[in-house]
Amino acid sequence: MKSSQSPSEPAAAISTCATRPAPCCDYPGCASPAPLKCSRCLNNHYCSVAHQAAHWKLHKSHCVPTPPSPQLLQFTAESTPTSLNYANLTHFTTAFPTLQSTLSTFPDLLSQSFSAIFATTPSTWKYAQELSREARGVEKGGGGSALGYGEILPETVFEIMEVIRREYGGFYGAETEVDNDNDGDSQHQQVVYDLGSGSGRVLFASCLSHPFTSAYGLEYLPTLHENALHNLNLWRTNEEEAHCNSTPPRIEFVFTCGDITKIPNFKLTPNPTLLLCHATLFDKDLFACVQLTCENCDPGTTFVMVTKELRTGYVTGIETLGCRQYEMSWGWATIYIQRRV
Repeated sequence: MKSSQSPSEPAAAISTCATRPAPCCDYPGCASPAPLKCSRCLNNHYCSVAHQAAHWKLHKSHCVPTPPSPQLLQFTAESTPTSLNYANLTHFTTAFPTLQSTLSTFPDLLSQSFSAIFATTPSTWKYAQELSREARGVEKGGGGSALGYGEILPETVFEIMEVIRREYGGFYGAETEVDNDNDGDSQHQQVVYDLGSGSGRVLFASCLSHPFTSAYGLEYLPTLHENALHNLNLWRTNEEEAHCNSTPPRIEFVFTCGDITKIPNFKLTPNPTLLLCHATLFDKDLFACVQLTCENCDPGTTFVMVTKELRTGYVTGIETLGCRQYEMSWGWATIYIQRRV
């Protein structure tokens, strides 16, 4: 009796998938149930963090983004006659939130815009890494001994923001009505913080992919803080040169140089909508301060923690929504997406 099996499909994969809940893992040779979906192509599925990481390494050749819709192509053609820039992309985020949250090509557009602003020295992550090494070299037993430099790549920031929007209900912390101009026109306050903000690039990437009204960066090393201010000037220059029919509101950026472990009763004001923290080399005291700071945030605050997970449970009021591996400036690392409840 002839088999109905297609010549292009392995028999093992077919029989396994036929007896297990769909979909199955798309990693070669694996047919385990795969509840997680690739956030870029929206088609491939994976069953584990390890297979997810292997799949993402093949993005350029094996993970083809979903084709863009006619609406997106028409919008970018009309509003970006020469290049993508801050105003056009932020206007797109504001004007088309539903479309933006469903298009896998949107992170690629953001990456082009980010590179156009911060692609040259002294605005690259490698330059910031050298500044960090030099600064920590003169730190003798101070807070710098607990610090190292590594960045969440802008492409990874865009991926994470998409995952939060699509899989975890988006951002709903700190949605307080504010009237910054006292003109009676209120808006929702959306605030992002980066504890250990370095050169500020992660904050800028976050603000490209979500319409935050204000962004705060806290950095311990003065040289990195100065580099963040330099990058802010680049952002403002690009902001002023951008031309768009509906230019978005100006985002307030505040970069501070200091040590949160030496600030009594340290509290984030205003409360964050999103808090980012690369805590890989944070020592026990520094991370304990971060933990307490997050516990004091309002319900609904979203936390993106690199390599170190905040304590969860009834006492802390924090839950972990999910974790997965992403590519960083130094390699692959685990990201914990958590929320104050």
